[in-house]
Amino acid sequence: MKHKLTESESEALLPQIRQVLETGKPWEDKNLHHPVKAIVEAILTIPGMERKDLGEDARYGIEGFDANGWQWDWWQHFRHGGKEYTLSGSGYYGGHAFHVSD
Repeated sequence: MKHKLTESESEALLPQIRQVLETGKPWEDKNLHHPVKAIVEAILTIPGMERKDLGEDARYGIEGFDANGWQWDWWQHFRHGGKEYTLSGSGYYGGHAFHVSD
Protein backbone atom coordinates (compact mmCIF):
# COMPACT_ATOMS: atom_id res chain seq x y z
CA MET A 1 0.00 0.00 0.00
CA LYS A 2 1.16 3.49 -0.83
CA HIS A 3 2.07 5.54 2.26
CA LYS A 4 3.44 8.70 0.65
CA LEU A 5 2.32 10.94 -2.22
CA THR A 6 4.72 11.50 -5.06
CA GLU A 7 6.27 14.92 -5.46
CA SER A 8 3.94 15.76 -8.35
CA GLU A 9 0.88 14.56 -6.40
CA SER A 10 1.87 16.75 -3.44
CA GLU A 11 2.51 19.71 -5.75
CA ALA A 12 -1.01 19.34 -7.14
CA LEU A 13 -2.72 18.84 -3.75
CA LEU A 14 -1.05 21.20 -1.30
CA PRO A 15 -1.91 24.47 -3.11
CA GLN A 16 -5.58 23.44 -2.91
CA ILE A 17 -5.28 22.89 0.85
CA ARG A 18 -3.41 26.18 1.34
CA GLN A 19 -6.16 27.98 -0.58
CA VAL A 20 -8.72 26.69 1.94
CA LEU A 21 -6.49 27.83 4.81
CA GLU A 22 -6.20 31.31 3.28
CA THR A 23 -9.79 31.85 2.11
CA GLY A 24 -11.98 29.45 4.08
CA LYS A 25 -13.56 28.39 0.80
CA PRO A 26 -14.08 24.57 0.69
CA TRP A 27 -12.20 22.40 -1.81
CA GLU A 28 -13.45 19.14 -3.30
CA ASP A 29 -12.22 16.82 -6.02
CA LYS A 30 -14.58 13.91 -6.62
CA ASN A 31 -12.10 12.18 -8.94
CA LEU A 32 -9.04 12.26 -6.68
CA HIS A 33 -8.31 9.09 -4.74
CA HIS A 34 -5.24 8.90 -2.50
CA PRO A 35 -4.72 6.46 0.37
CA VAL A 36 -5.71 8.07 3.67
CA LYS A 37 -2.25 7.82 5.24
CA ALA A 38 -0.55 9.34 2.20
CA ILE A 39 -2.85 12.36 1.86
CA VAL A 40 -2.88 13.04 5.62
CA GLU A 41 0.92 12.87 5.84
CA ALA A 42 1.20 15.30 2.91
CA ILE A 43 -1.14 17.79 4.58
CA LEU A 44 0.80 17.52 7.84
CA THR A 45 3.88 18.91 6.01
CA ILE A 46 2.19 22.33 5.96
CA PRO A 47 3.82 24.39 8.74
CA GLY A 48 1.50 24.77 11.73
CA MET A 49 -0.82 21.94 10.66
CA GLU A 50 -1.59 19.36 13.33
CA ARG A 51 -4.10 16.60 13.93
CA LYS A 52 -7.00 17.54 16.19
CA ASP A 53 -7.23 15.39 19.30
CA LEU A 54 -10.60 13.62 19.40
CA GLY A 55 -9.77 11.81 22.64
CA GLU A 56 -11.62 8.54 23.01
CA ASP A 57 -13.67 9.24 19.86
CA ALA A 58 -10.64 8.69 17.58
CA ARG A 59 -11.00 5.56 15.46
CA TYR A 60 -8.37 2.84 15.20
CA GLY A 61 -6.16 4.70 17.69
CA ILE A 62 -5.32 7.39 15.12
CA GLU A 63 -5.41 10.91 16.52
CA GLY A 64 -8.10 13.04 14.84
CA PHE A 65 -9.42 10.19 12.68
CA ASP A 66 -13.05 9.10 12.34
CA ALA A 67 -14.78 6.65 10.00
CA ASN A 68 -18.20 5.12 9.51
CA GLY A 69 -16.89 1.58 9.18
CA TRP A 70 -18.57 -0.56 6.55
CA GLN A 71 -19.42 2.40 4.28
CA TRP A 72 -15.70 3.31 4.06
CA ASP A 73 -16.23 7.05 4.52
CA TRP A 74 -13.59 8.72 6.67
CA TRP A 75 -12.67 12.09 8.19
CA GLN A 76 -9.37 13.43 9.46
CA HIS A 77 -9.63 16.46 11.72
CA PHE A 78 -6.89 19.10 11.81
CA ARG A 79 -6.03 22.37 13.55
CA HIS A 80 -4.20 25.23 11.88
CA GLY A 81 -3.89 28.87 12.89
CA GLY A 82 -6.52 28.56 15.62
CA LYS A 83 -9.14 27.07 13.29
CA GLU A 84 -10.34 23.50 12.84
CA TYR A 85 -10.48 21.78 9.45
CA THR A 86 -11.73 18.46 8.13
CA LEU A 87 -10.33 16.33 5.33
CA SER A 88 -12.77 13.68 4.14
CA GLY A 89 -12.88 10.91 1.62
CA SER A 90 -14.55 7.73 0.54
CA GLY A 91 -12.60 4.51 0.41
CA TYR A 92 -15.24 3.08 -1.91
CA TYR A 93 -16.12 5.89 -4.32
CA GLY A 94 -12.95 7.96 -4.05
CA GLY A 95 -12.84 11.72 -3.90
CA HIS A 96 -11.52 14.09 -1.25
CA ALA A 97 -12.74 17.31 0.32
CA PHE A 98 -11.13 19.79 2.72
CA HIS A 99 -13.03 22.51 4.56
CA VAL A 100 -13.34 24.54 7.75
CA SER A 101 -14.97 22.24 10.30
CA ASP A 102 -18.60 22.79 11.19
